[in-house]
Amino acid sequence: MGRPLSDITIYYHGTVLKKTSEDLEFRKTVNYISDFYHNFLNGYKPPKTSRITLHLRPNISLTEPRYFGSICIYDKMIDEEKYLSLSKHEKYKYILDLLHFAILELSETYGWDKSIFINSYNHIISNRFKFERVYPKKTSRDRKSTGQVLLTKSEDKSILSIQISSGGKNINKTLIEKKNWFWNDSIYEYSKTCKWLDNTKFGIKEYQRHCYYSVQDDKVFNDLLTEDDFV
Repeated sequence: MGRPLSDITIYYHGTVLKKTSEDLEFRKTVNYISDFYHNFLNGYKPPKTSRITLHLRPNISLTEPRYFGSICIYDKMIDEEKYLSLSKHEKYKYILDLLHFAILELSETYGWDKSIFINSYNHIISNRFKFERVYPKKTSRDRKSTGQVLLTKSEDKSILSIQISSGGKNINKTLIEKKNWFWNDSIYEYSKTCKWLDNTKFGIKEYQRHCYYSVQDDKVFNDLLTEDDFV
């Protein structure tokens, strides 16, 4: 099947935003939106494409998309002054629209399934840019308890929370709170692999390290290493 679609990345090649305090804010905005959009493609991979890179410029000379290996590259114009005039919510919408309609043009050119991208776009809009992903419930081996993961992200944070139903009680706990590393974030793998480790412990095992909530002890135990431990 080849490599998955590892990320959608937005690059900025202008100068206006880089000369202002908006530079860091802009980079967070485009990373947050592109990661959000990519994650809710739910694993869809355009044929022969491992990455999509959108290059935003005040002026463009290359109007046609192109490939470098399996990387799809597309240049689009950005109105920097307009972007700077917008509220935070409007900035999210402006970047999402630039990304989404560029992707639809690529879909038309290369025959990608547009419905996948439209679903992601509509999800983001309907959720008002609030990144939340709820994973399926998992039942303990003795069938007495269920556990479920809620992944939430902001521009700065990634949070893996769990809801446990056991013995007639509902318990909500945070297992992991860390820096958002966007599409390279280990939180995605941890969210998918979170499970019952035995009948009382719900969480993650990675080699000899663990992060779990113990129903019996009513306590979170965590000695996992994440990206935050290496910076």
